[in-house]
Amino acid sequence: MKKPRIQGRIRLRGDKSLSHRLLMFAALAEGQSDIHNLSGGEDVATTLRVLQQLGVLTEERDDELLITGGGPSAFANSHEQMYCGNSGTTLRLMLGILAGSKVSCELSGDNSLNRRPVQRVITPLKQMGADLQTTDNNDRPPVIVHGKPLHGITYDSPVASAQVKSAVLLAALFAEGETIYRESSQSRDHTERFLAFQGVNIQAKVNSITIRPPVHLQPFVYDVPGDISTATYFIVAATLARDSQLVIENVLVNQTRMGAIDILKKMGANIIVENVRAYRNELVGDIVVTSSELHGVDATDLDSVRFIDEVPILSVAAAFAEGPTTFANLGELRVKESDRLQGTADMLRCYGCDTQIEADTLTIVAGARTRLRPPDHRGDHRLAMAIEIIELLLSGSLHGEYQECFAISAPEFYHTLQAIVA
Repeated sequence: MKKPRIQGRIRLRGDKSLSHRLLMFAALAEGQSDIHNLSGGEDVATTLRVLQQLGVLTEERDDELLITGGGPSAFANSHEQMYCGNSGTTLRLMLGILAGSKVSCELSGDNSLNRRPVQRVITPLKQMGADLQTTDNNDRPPVIVHGKPLHGITYDSPVASAQVKSAVLLAALFAEGETIYRESSQSRDHTERFLAFQGVNIQAKVNSITIRPPVHLQPFVYDVPGDISTATYFIVAATLARDSQLVIENVLVNQTRMGAIDILKKMGANIIVENVRAYRNELVGDIVVTSSELHGVDATDLDSVRFIDEVPILSVAAAFAEGPTTFANLGELRVKESDRLQGTADMLRCYGCDTQIEADTLTIVAGARTRLRPPDHRGDHRLAMAIEIIELLLSGSLHGEYQECFAISAPEFYHTLQAIVA
């Protein structure tokens, strides 16, 4: 069947990483904050529910969410279990907030989240004086929290993780004394950017951040730019479809999140970022995509922390490119919502594509031809969205079976795709 054609202009719901953090900062600020275009995903809704459990007042008005915060001292001491669903960001960052509060509680998630590592966050927080314990003294949730006063530390993180970094910085906001956090390579930097926007005494270098209390967060107004990770799925679809041009307006183009775009350009994708402007210490732009032929690349020298969430859809691009593509240092994919590394390889094999995994390196040999057997998305929203794009490119029509899974991060994904496929 002839390839589909994609045409149009779209705007996406707010960036998921930013949305989580903005909810938490609004709860920590003293007064009413106003957030527009919040991510509609279930993960972000989970963060909101946890904050509501802690007594944070919220009011929804169409595309606007009003949050009245009072700082950590105002949190209700709920002894209920804080259920974090499938959201690792909710659980890990809330540990940083609650560690220095007066709250005692237990944080847990669904079966997938309760298999994901948590000691990487607990270790530095314990060095700050936190009283945190997993129920079986292992590396998995649930985590029991007894909030208590914290002190600053100097911490060299063994992993480049924005969730670990953000948890430590959130704890440091109300700790006694200076905290210095260092990482081997720069993970996404939304937390430190927002704190700088707020006027917090923070010094952020490429791989090192110093924060000095006391901190008094102010309420704010924020219009969340579109999610760059979700945008990448539309970008790959428009690149590989025929005679296509797509404009994605008002997208977050923070450089720590642009690794996938850099790789696609290296593969030959015709992608232009226009109208770049500063907003609340972040960069926002419009992304213009035109159909193009792709070639495989060796991406092993690129820092995977800048594109780790986009590996499934980058692998789809590689499956339709001329020649092999290799990604390295993908070990973090093993501890996502699923074993996303193995899941990506298995997904592509269902379409006749030769893939190889060696340790944490993935090689894709161009060869997606036809659906040989039903793929398994493993309950992982990013795999499900990648399958939707493969189905569209191979059959010329949308698959549409996994909309419930898309809802974890981007419930608008399917209907937005429907609107631009000709």
